[in-house]
Amino acid sequence: MNSEWHDNFAGIVLDTLDSEPAAPQHDAVIAGNYVHDDGDADAPTKAPASAAFGIGIAITGGGDNLVAENLVEDSSTYGIGVLPTVDTNVWVASDNVVRDNVVRRSGQADLALGAPAAGGDCFASNDAATSQPPAIEQLYPCSGLRPFPVGGGSLAPTVSALSSALAGTVPGDAWRTRPAPPPQPQMQGDPAKAPPVIAVGGQNVPQPYTIRPASEIAFVQGPTVPEEIAIMGMPLATSWGGLLVGLYGYVLPFVLYATWVAVAMWDLIRQESAPLPHRARWMLVVLVVPFLGPLLYFAFGRSPIPRQLRLVLTAGGIVVYAVFLALGVLIS
Repeated sequence: MNSEWHDNFAGIVLDTLDSEPAAPQHDAVIAGNYVHDDGDADAPTKAPASAAFGIGIAITGGGDNLVAENLVEDSSTYGIGVLPTVDTNVWVASDNVVRDNVVRRSGQADLALGAPAAGGDCFASNDAATSQPPAIEQLYPCSGLRPFPVGGGSLAPTVSALSSALAGTVPGDAWRTRPAPPPQPQMQGDPAKAPPVIAVGGQNVPQPYTIRPASEIAFVQGPTVPEEIAIMGMPLATSWGGLLVGLYGYVLPFVLYATWVAVAMWDLIRQESAPLPHRARWMLVVLVVPFLGPLLYFAFGRSPIPRQLRLVLTAGGIVVYAVFLALGVLIS
């Protein structure tokens, strides 16, 4: 509440870990803070923290949290991110409220909701220029009709956040190699007898509390973090090579699926010698079973298309997509 967080590996992070009691994390208030210039690659850290690198305010796997009236500037990846997290279990976020924040100049997106999500997360009345997925406040509003009442989100923030953690690569120094900090004057003596430092005069925390409006928080003018090119909400490198990789890695699955369905339907229509019920059953499989339907037909539907061409169309397309996805993760 009403604090300043800056120049950290990540800003404010609510995390869910199986090593901590009472998982998942829940019911926290983050409000009235000035969070800026987070994403210091030289900060001491350890591998589990790498998923939150560069995020100003992050909720990872938690639920029923309120993020309100914060000013978040110049985060190197995401300004405010609601993401799943992986430990012994996979924890997904749910029922988090992100409202009335001012978020500026984030490297990949100001607001982000990572998939998979359990549902109930909402975004409202935030002053932000970019989001992943795009139009996040229209897709996940805090009131009225919700287009995605269950789940939702974008895979782009999840892949971006978890790729380095799963690969074991962490920016910056290992925390064990850093010297101990100097004595801290505010931590001298018996902490039980130390006077409290009140965040807002005349109030105490956490209850009752006063949220300082973002408009009252001092901020520094001038962008320091460039926004990356995005295709369908996926952050890309700012080079043409990165744009090509991102375009193929993100759009290619939809192109492949549309091609598989079109070719399978054309193949079934032209088989005039095959029994009509046989063709009708396979048409239903292709149309009703997403992604797997046309693959099942090409494998077991007695298609007259030569086997080698069917393998190139299906297995070959999947291999090409995997290659571009791996390149995209490396670039990210």
